[in-house]
Amino acid sequence: MLRSACTAALTLFIATTAVAGDARHFKGLPADSLPQAMANLMASNGNLETLLQGELTPQVMHEIHQQTYTLENALARITTEVQLLTDTLEAVHQASEHADPATVQQAGEAWLVRSKHLAR
Repeated sequence: MLRSACTAALTLFIATTAVAGDARHFKGLPADSLPQAMANLMASNGNLETLLQGELTPQVMHEIHQQTYTLENALARITTEVQLLTDTLEAVHQASEHADPATVQQAGEAWLVRSKHLAR
């Protein structure tokens, strides 16, 4: 009985250590564009939601850790895109204030192209 308990504890320790040791090496799915980032965000959120509904075993914790890399990549791309959108909207705002139709047209079209991916 004691031997079985020790074996189980040692197995859990080794599995947890292996999981923790390997976890730093994940890259996650890339988010090279806003549509890709949004798709990865939605898929990873669904996976995370499913994983959180069950028991948080060492293996599940490992899977969640892997998902966070994809989520971090998606969030970084979304943050970059939101900053670009902020700059683009400011260009539209300033140009409309100064009656600059060429800039309003150009920046307005850029705004529409970029912002539609967030609105979905």
